[in-house]
Amino acid sequence: MKVSFDTKTMPTAQSACRCCGGREASAICWVNLEGGNSDLLPLYAYKCQHCSSVYFDGEDPVLGYEDESFSDGYWRHYAQVGAGITAMLEPLFALKQDGNVSLLDVGCGFGYVVDFWNKTQKGSAVGLETAAYGRIGKSKLNVPIIPAYLSDAEEIKHSVFDIVYASEVLEHIKAPFEFIKELSTKLSKKGVLVLTTPSADAISPENNESSVIASLSPYFHYFISSENNLVRLLERAGFSSIRVHNANGRLFAWASNSSLPELDIGRIDWGEYFSYLSLLSQNEDKDVACGALYRLFKDALNTGRVELSRDAFTQLENKAEQCYRLSFQYPDIQRYLDRKSAVNDVENNPAWYGCSLLFGGILVGHTLDDRRRKLRLIDAGERILRHEAGSTAFRQFAQEAEHFAPYAAGQLVVAVAEFLDQQLQLPHTQKLVSVESSLLSPLRSIGATLRRARKVAPLRHLASRIKSRVKRYCKV
Repeated sequence: MKVSFDTKTMPTAQSACRCCGGREASAICWVNLEGGNSDLLPLYAYKCQHCSSVYFDGEDPVLGYEDESFSDGYWRHYAQVGAGITAMLEPLFALKQDGNVSLLDVGCGFGYVVDFWNKTQKGSAVGLETAAYGRIGKSKLNVPIIPAYLSDAEEIKHSVFDIVYASEVLEHIKAPFEFIKELSTKLSKKGVLVLTTPSADAISPENNESSVIASLSPYFHYFISSENNLVRLLERAGFSSIRVHNANGRLFAWASNSSLPELDIGRIDWGEYFSYLSLLSQNEDKDVACGALYRLFKDALNTGRVELSRDAFTQLENKAEQCYRLSFQYPDIQRYLDRKSAVNDVENNPAWYGCSLLFGGILVGHTLDDRRRKLRLIDAGERILRHEAGSTAFRQFAQEAEHFAPYAAGQLVVAVAEFLDQQLQLPHTQKLVSVESSLLSPLRSIGATLRRARKVAPLRHLASRIKSRVKRYCKV
C-alpha cells in the first residue's frame, strides 16, 4: 500500500464532507493498494474547506473487518504489538478519578481497556464490539464484551455510565454527529464522554508514509477529523463543558453536561499500567501473554525500571523459546527476512521479535556488560526492523518498525564500537558508550576503531563485515 500526495490527476470530489456536509473540498492524496484487487483502486481523499477534516470520496469507501483470514492475523498482530495500551489508557489516566467509576467502552476492540478497568478495580466496565476480534478478545481476556451496536445492546438498554469511552472509533462511523449524540444518552448526570480519533493534521507529506497510512486506514476509515470539527460536533450534541487536545497526530476529547473534572493531560500511571501487564502476562494464550511481556520489558526499560524490565525479559526469553522456537542467545532471523506480509504467519513469527532483540541487546549490555551478546542481538534486531520499515508489504503495520529502525541503526554502531573497543582493550576514555549522544561523534570515531580491528586477525572478519553496514551512515 502506498499513498501519494501528487493530486494533479485526482478528480473533483463527488461526495459531501462526512463531518459537516460541506461541498467544497480540495484534493489532498490518493491511495494505491499495491498487489491488491484492482476493483479497490484508487481511493481518493479530500480536505473539506469548511471544517478542515479529511474524508474519502465515494458512496461507501469502507470495507470493514469482514475478511476472516485478515481477522486472524490482525488480532494476533494486535495482541503482540499493535494495541497501544498506554495510548488507550492515557485519556482515562488524565481524568484522575478515584472510587467506583463505571465505564462503557464503545468499539472496545480486543477489550484491553475493559480488562484493565476490571482487573485494577477501577469499577465495573463493559465493552461493545461487533468485529470478529472483539469476540476473540472476549474469549481470550474473559471480559464482558457485547457483540452489538449501542442501539441494539439490550443488556445495557437502561444503564448509564460515569464514563463513556470511544477510542479510535469515530473515524469508522458514517454519521459522526448522530453517533456522538447517541453516546451522550448513556452518560450519568455528571458523566464524561471520552473520545480519541486521528487528527487531520497527520495527513501531510511531511509525515512518514506508514504514519499517514495508519491515520488514513484506507477502506476502514470514512474520515479523519480536524480539531475544530470535533469541537463543533460536541457543541452540536449539546455538551456544555468541552476540552479537545491535539497532539502527535491524535485528537483527545473530554465532554460533559456538567463541569469537567480536573485533567492531567499526558499523565500515565506507570505503576498501574505495569501491574496490569504483569497480570496480563499470565494469560493462557501465548500471543496475549508474550505481547504483555514484550510491552512490560520494553516500557519498564524505557522508564528506568531496570529490574522489572530484566525480570520480564527473562520470562519473554523462556516463552519465546517454548512457544515460537525463537532464541535471544543466537537469533536465527532468516524466517523474518523471508516474510512477505506483516500479518501473515504471526502465529509462528510474532511481530515483537525485532524490537525485542533491539531492547534486549540494550538491556543485556546495561545489566550484564555482555558486549558480544549485545552486538548479536542489536545486529539481528536492526536487520529485522530495517526489513519491515523498508517493505511496502508491511507499510500499514510498520509504524513501530519505522519509528525504531533509525534508533536501532545508531545502537548498532555503538554496539560495534563498544565490542571492538573491548577486544582491542582501548583506554576507558576512548570507549564509545554514550547512547544519548548524537550519532556524529561515534560514527566518526568508529572508523579508527575498525581500521585498528582489521589489523587484528581474530577481529578482521567481523570488522570487514560491519564496515559495509556502517558506511551507510558515515565514511570510514
